[in-house]
Amino acid sequence: MSIRALRTLAAIEELGSFQRAATRLNMTLSAVSMQVRQLEAEYGFRLFDRNFRPPRFTGEGATLAARAREVLALYDDLPAIARGVSPMIGEVSLGVVASASVRLLPGLLATLLAYHPQARLRVETGLSAFLAGKVATGLLDAAIVTRTPDLDARLQVETVVLEKLVVAAPRSRRRQTGVDLLRRERYIRFQPDTGVGKVIDRFLERTGIVPRDLVVLDSIEAVIECVCHGLGVTIVPEPDARRYGRDRVALMELGRPPLTRALALITRNKPSAKPLHDSLLALIRASLVDAGRRR
Repeated sequence: MSIRALRTLAAIEELGSFQRAATRLNMTLSAVSMQVRQLEAEYGFRLFDRNFRPPRFTGEGATLAARAREVLALYDDLPAIARGVSPMIGEVSLGVVASASVRLLPGLLATLLAYHPQARLRVETGLSAFLAGKVATGLLDAAIVTRTPDLDARLQVETVVLEKLVVAAPRSRRRQTGVDLLRRERYIRFQPDTGVGKVIDRFLERTGIVPRDLVVLDSIEAVIECVCHGLGVTIVPEPDARRYGRDRVALMELGRPPLTRALALITRNKPSAKPLHDSLLALIRASLVDAGRRR
């Protein structure tokens, strides 16, 4: 028996399918099925009734999945216990939403080295929902993600910074309003299944704006480059528009108060995770203050 196999079983129970568990755990479907069969061989009974599609838990399988959750809860608490008084001793696994990693990580690492030189940070980037799922199931200690209403209720969530979202347009369009440009120009859409993409889509739906999509891209830098080449307009976080667009694009706000996206620190919502949550929160805020002073 391995912790990984138990984690796989618990994910299948939570998500209701082998495929969704595979996606959550960044595994292939065949690897998930293999781990289930290994557990069945080890314990000598079937965990799933495969006469159904999707397969359903047997009574024994449901019991083992419940016990697996208890074992995983204890196992995932071991790092917090081992850290003792200082939650930043040893390795800390942190997820960072890809659209903010370039701006946040260098400052955070510098601050970590200054205050906790003995700590080791293992960083993973990805979409907000993917990272949130890994934190909720104990595969990551914490993550910085876009705050959205659909974040898992098992998470402790605390906003660390608000970023203004702006319309970025070719400089030749700078005398027009952002809303007018969104209604008239071709639209270069940043990946809609990201956290920031969801915030943008809710704004467009709320205001009744139906952009004329030209292309959907999964890189903010590529989105801005398309704008710089005069191919259309977009909505992106202002810091990214300034970083990648420099003086090549015009930026317009989207009303008052401005549209924003919240970046939040998430950890599991349990007492054993609070010391790490508080330590990371202090480090992130200190790194943001230092970044502001350098500007």
